[in-house]
Amino acid sequence: MQTDRFKKYDNDVREAVLRFEKMQRTGNMGYIDVSDMEMVIDFYFDSDDLEQLDSAIRYGEQLYPSSNVIKLRRAHYCCVMDQPNKALDMLKEIDKLEPGNTDVMYALGIVYSQLDQPQKSIQYFQLASADCCELGMVYGNIGDEYCKLENFPMAIKYFKKAINADPEEERSQYNLLSVLEDTGATDEAVSYFLAKVQDHPYNLNMWICLGAAYSELGLLEKAIDAFEYALIIDKTHFQTYVLLSDCYRKSNNPAKAVSALHESLDYAEDRSWVYYSMGMIYGGAGNFASAIVYLKKAADEDPYFGDAWWALGSCYAEQGDYHSAIEMTERAISINPRSSAYMMQAASLYSKLGNNEVADNLFQCLLHIDGEQDENHLVYADFLMDCGRYNDAIEVLNKGIINASNQASFNLRLAVCYFKTGRRNFLYNVLRSCIDDSDCDPLEMMELCPEMFNDPEVAAIIKSS
Repeated sequence: MQTDRFKKYDNDVREAVLRFEKMQRTGNMGYIDVSDMEMVIDFYFDSDDLEQLDSAIRYGEQLYPSSNVIKLRRAHYCCVMDQPNKALDMLKEIDKLEPGNTDVMYALGIVYSQLDQPQKSIQYFQLASADCCELGMVYGNIGDEYCKLENFPMAIKYFKKAINADPEEERSQYNLLSVLEDTGATDEAVSYFLAKVQDHPYNLNMWICLGAAYSELGLLEKAIDAFEYALIIDKTHFQTYVLLSDCYRKSNNPAKAVSALHESLDYAEDRSWVYYSMGMIYGGAGNFASAIVYLKKAADEDPYFGDAWWALGSCYAEQGDYHSAIEMTERAISINPRSSAYMMQAASLYSKLGNNEVADNLFQCLLHIDGEQDENHLVYADFLMDCGRYNDAIEVLNKGIINASNQASFNLRLAVCYFKTGRRNFLYNVLRSCIDDSDCDPLEMMELCPEMFNDPEVAAIIKSS
């Protein structure tokens, strides 16, 4: 509805935008005062309506071809469209006509940020801050640029300056929390936001940041209190329910974790994700019957939610109902045939049912989809070894080990396969590689093939380590 669009704006903005849109509909494009034109353009900027934004700027350029204000909006639009070099040329021309214009300085800060020149970006944001009504945003941008330079003390300083200038500067609050956590200063984050909520007790995001800092430190009861207070301030804030639920989950209280998500349903844009999250909480707690109930709700809300069908398959498998598990997993594959996780689950399920031919085909598809992951080669090799197909397993392992991030697991399996096939020279070489590799655990080899340790030559090589 149109009234929703103008909720945050006064009547002057509403009337200017509606008048411009009426002229568009009727094709009767008339005169619009330059200040009204600016309001229309800025409205579309705020609304992220890029098509209308371009139309409004074009019309403003028609009416006021020499207006630097309209040219500045065009430069901002070029930044939005990821055309920083074009914006830079325009801004330099405006700066020649209006040297020292802080709006131009701010725009140049954005451009140099996009051009990945943080030092220059900081320079222009500093110039903009000399005469700027939105200091919180400008200081926050400076903090972002210092983060790019990995100068975290200065980033922290400017995020704090941003919050002091504008306590509603949400981005700087979250960025400050993130930097303090990443630099191991979460205690400082707790102290900072605890002081801030005392000064601004109705600031929603400060309570959320305080709760997140408590959660990071494992102080879950205090985190829960902070999030619950945030919901008193704004009970419609969906993300707070998610954070609260996660705290209850970490506290091993799945019922309350699910209850928090239940309360969020009226404010969620994607109810299927909420039901899915409920199912995953119950599944993680081992309550697969309840998990299935909520995962079915997720799939009902969004029949193309592949992960919901996949998770259903996993829950049915945990209950030993492999036929239902396969049915659910195949639904997931029909939605996303390129998912290696779905394919691996299906292959494992068919293997458990003893349908090794189908399982083998699925494992081959798995490697075709994603042959870069170590796990995919290892799981397929384990399947082949369980089937007694050691030569085929050797082929899979030798292909996978070429680009493996951890060769130890491959060499352990190769040792078993060479032992089983009597290829002693290969076996001895691989065993020595295992001994030289600190990541290799001989106990894992014992689990894979206990009889190897009854072989005197193998035992001697292992003991020599």
